[in-house]
Amino acid sequence: MPRKTDHSPQLSYKERYDLVRHPKRIRSSDVIEGVFDNLIYYGSPDPSLIAATGSVKGIDCIILGQEKPRKGKKSKATGMVKPEGFGFGLEMLSQAEKNRIPVVSIIDTYGGDPSMESEMGGQSFLISDSISRFCDANTPTV
Repeated sequence: MPRKTDHSPQLSYKERYDLVRHPKRIRSSDVIEGVFDNLIYYGSPDPSLIAATGSVKGIDCIILGQEKPRKGKKSKATGMVKPEGFGFGLEMLSQAEKNRIPVVSIIDTYGGDPSMESEMGGQSFLISDSISRFCDANTPTV
């Protein structure tokens, strides 16, 4: 009989829910720091969006990571990207296309920011535009 592991599909729905919502699970920043070399971070206008360049196995790439707050640490990140974050992500995609380098996106989201301010800032359009642009990107995306 196979052993039940934390990533096993044999976990109950409740066990899977508890695992993905666990306050000590890894965040995008943990993955970025653990996987990529030669990191250079860009000043994202949205604290919930990490933007950087780095390399993995000698391949240069642009990294976009959605960051959720970590319990017990002060952070302005909400885990919900705002319009300025989506716009900045699209600018980074344009730079990747221009320089012919791949984009690695790490998504860990509650969804888009639900505030009226974000909606007035074009949140719905920017989400759909981001999906469309990443689907048609002229550079590899993961």
